[in-house]
Amino acid sequence: MRTIGRSRAAAAGFAVAMAIMIGAAGCGGSGGNVDDESGDPTFAVVGATQTVSGAQVSSWARVDRNGVVQEVGVTLPLAVARNPPASHGSGPAGAHAVLAFPAAARNGTYFNHFELQWEPEGHPPALFSVPHFDLHFYAVSPDEVEAVTAQDPVAPAPERVPAGYLYTGQSVPEMGVHAIPLALVNSGQPFTTAMIAGFYGGSMTFLEPMVTQEFLLQRQNVVMDVPRPAVLGRATRYPTRFRATYQASTDSYDLVFSDFVTVTR
Repeated sequence: MRTIGRSRAAAAGFAVAMAIMIGAAGCGGSGGNVDDESGDPTFAVVGATQTVSGAQVSSWARVDRNGVVQEVGVTLPLAVARNPPASHGSGPAGAHAVLAFPAAARNGTYFNHFELQWEPEGHPPALFSVPHFDLHFYAVSPDEVEAVTAQDPVAPAPERVPAGYLYTGQSVPEMGVHAIPLALVNSGQPFTTAMIAGFYGGSMTFLEPMVTQEFLLQRQNVVMDVPRPAVLGRATRYPTRFRATYQASTDSYDLVFSDFVTVTR
């Protein structure tokens, strides 16, 4: 699937979208519920769903009573890790799922859509040579991702690369250039989880949590800080925290960016 639906809902129609709630089957099991202790209701707003390995991978967002996005997430069934795809998908760079985030997230945060890739033998460099999933949270549209070539036309200025990250300079077609945490590079050890930043045309175009198949199958949880360059290049609301949480009730993971801050440049 190389294209995704694009909602044009105006602000006046947003209240209707907020009324669409995900039940216990998604969004951490509490989607659409009211936080009775704080009195502040939050709503889980549906994004898109696609079948991967016979299971439903879904995108969503959680918004507060004012329609402000508090979380942007994806629900990934553990069945996908137990029985990963046998071949490449039809999305950009062989993605098995290409999921639009709800309009509230696309209009009000850094994120546009999600892409899922399975790497059965890993990929270079050597520290990533273990079976793992690439979880691409893109800030640009699928059409823009598909237009990415093997040569990045513009390298980012130093202030556009997060501190502590190594910009590799090698562009992956239909993806971009990866920047890797220096601490991970210097460790010399195969990774388990990592937060990658991606670039093309001089701008940071995606955030990519990477997790090994083994890590997911052990039903472990992880929380990671989100890297941010000194200059992002756009005004938006940007996340500072990522968590992957196993939900036993649905035998799935919630992959969630949260703790958004306002960025003006």
